[in-house]
Amino acid sequence: MVQPRKTPKQARAKQRVADILTAAETLLANEGYDNFSTNRVAKDADINIASLYQYFPNKESLVYAINRKMLDEVIEGCQRYESLMPNMGWQQLFDVMDNELITDTHHVKLVRALDYAIYTNEDLMAMELEHEQRIAAFYAKAFSFYGSKWPESSLLNSGRLIYKMNNISYYDLGHLNERDLEESMKLYKQHLYSLIERIISQPKP
Repeated sequence: MVQPRKTPKQARAKQRVADILTAAETLLANEGYDNFSTNRVAKDADINIASLYQYFPNKESLVYAINRKMLDEVIEGCQRYESLMPNMGWQQLFDVMDNELITDTHHVKLVRALDYAIYTNEDLMAMELEHEQRIAAFYAKAFSFYGSKWPESSLLNSGRLIYKMNNISYYDLGHLNERDLEESMKLYKQHLYSLIERIISQPKP
């Protein structure tokens, strides 16, 4: 079973689940999936393991809940970025997005750990595909808003490509030293913005 066992209804129970997820998210981000366990989460949340098992039967269900929470936050973030479009050029919007993602160290570490965990479970993989589709749809909407005449299918495929590029650049380059990481990010941004400009201003190839 990967989904949480039950949904809390009372305020006290909701707070308990929130505390469990906060502890679980911090542990997963800081120590990775291999060192992640229900016993560690219960200890960090200052509850007994039986209370944790009322809601989360195993560590996979905790990861599922963390990933679900992140996906919901991504959807909220996309909605917020969409609201900025009328008052920003596309480059300004992407600068805002890049700066918010890159400077959030906790987010970067958490995504790295989740990416590792996702490939261990079909339900988590299905959620990742949902995540990818939602991000691709956001990019497609942004490109269309800023003037792209490409067909919807091409915009969605472009969005998926950029999502994969983001994952590599933001989350998979943590092993580099600071100088190489900075240079890699500059090169990535140059190529990304060149691609976006082409999508927005040129006919479909």
